Amino acid sequence: MNVHQGRETKGGISQRELDRLIGAVGGAREVEDIYPLSGLQQGLLFHSLYAPQSAVYVVSVTCRLGGPLDVAAFRRAWQHVVERHAVLRTAFVGHELDRPVQVVRRRVTLPFELHDWRGVLSAEQDERFAALLAEDRARGFDFAAPPLMRLHLMRVADAEWRLIWNSHHILFDGWSLPVLLDEVLAAYAAFSRSEAPRLAAVRPFRDYIGWLQRQDMHRPPRRDRRRPLCGARCRGAGRAGGAGALRPPPQADRQHAGAGRLGAAARPLRRQR
Repeated sequence: MNVHQGRETKGGISQRELDRLIGAVGGAREVEDIYPLSGLQQGLLFHSLYAPQSAVYVVSVTCRLGGPLDVAAFRRAWQHVVERHAVLRTAFVGHELDRPVQVVRRRVTLPFELHDWRGVLSAEQDERFAALLAEDRARGFDFAAPPLMRLHLMRVADAEWRLIWNSHHILFDGWSLPVLLDEVLAAYAAFSRSEAPRLAAVRPFRDYIGWLQRQDMHRPPRRDRRRPLCGARCRGAGRAGGAGALRPPPQADRQHAGAGRLGAAARPLRRQR
């Protein structure tokens, strides 16, 4: 287990407090890493805790999938991406401290619920979908129980599916959404062929936190210094959200059609906040 607290928090957390935080997420054997939050992550955490009933920071991506779908491979692909990215396995704890910390768990299981709505009239399917989306958004997330994202996959016809992907704003920025989807699709293609995914290596998020701590915060920020939260492989990395908060993507991303193909087609994604 690595502890990356940095100068600002090194003296601010006692060993007793650290042991308590580690115990809150499953114990030392379950912990892979510990480090501070970025500035924007702290802000998002504060506002989420201040208004726990609000779903304003729950980000919803929905889409329709057309054609044959290997559900086991699809589920495995999403879990594979969770295992690749530390931030998707991260708990945010120590809310009562001056500086909360994020604790990366070694293993988490992505909630993935499968629904079979075949035989249900289209109008009722739409009603069920809207109700499920609203209900899941209202559930919110427990910051001490990663992952802070959930999936619902609905089979609405023999060769048609609908997907709800809900996550918390604190995990990644808008530029990271298509990158994560590209990784899921690449992993799905590999798993559906009974092959191992061959994805590019990603840098740990702790590297970005360390980079932030080394910056002179009294100097004016430069746009080309900003980094994506999900790793160094993001497209448009120089323009990604600098402190790890999910920023609203360009308008084109609100109706994102570049998610790749699953079976016959992956219809345009819709994103809600």
